[in-house]
Amino acid sequence: MLDNKLFQVVKEVLNEDFIFKYPEDFKKRMIVQKTLYLLFHGRKTNQIRFPYKWSFYIRGPYSSDIAHMIYYMAELDPIEFGGKNLLSSKEMEKIMEYKEFKKDIEKFKQNLINEEDLEVLATLTYISSQLGENGEKIIKKFYDHKPELADTYKREKLSAFCVLLSEHGFM
Repeated sequence: MLDNKLFQVVKEVLNEDFIFKYPEDFKKRMIVQKTLYLLFHGRKTNQIRFPYKWSFYIRGPYSSDIAHMIYYMAELDPIEFGGKNLLSSKEMEKIMEYKEFKKDIEKFKQNLINEEDLEVLATLTYISSQLGENGEKIIKKFYDHKPELADTYKREKLSAFCVLLSEHGFM
């Protein structure tokens, strides 16, 4: 069964292209997965509820349920999506807050956010939710799970990401 609400969320936060190019573009799959994880989790953002389960996979939080749904959506004719808006004003508010968070990250980086940044942000949020804490323990656990990113994401950068995640209610 088609999840029109999930389609609307992806369309609002990213755009339809991320659904229809999902099967053939690994970067788009990463961006969709990590963006949705951040949007559906965190202390302030979890008011957008979906029944999808998440686990920790090679590149951070991942939902095979969402992957299957978006693969299914990508096969459909765009005309099948439509109808009334299924997002509440509270959910739209959370989407706008996420967009502001993304702008703050890009301002901090002085560059556009990419799929690897989203992997890092989603992983930090995931670890925070598992440990129930912020700060240095999260960064240590991050390096335990993601040693391959230690050269690219130094402690200072991860600390700054943690501050931004906290300020925006993801931790």
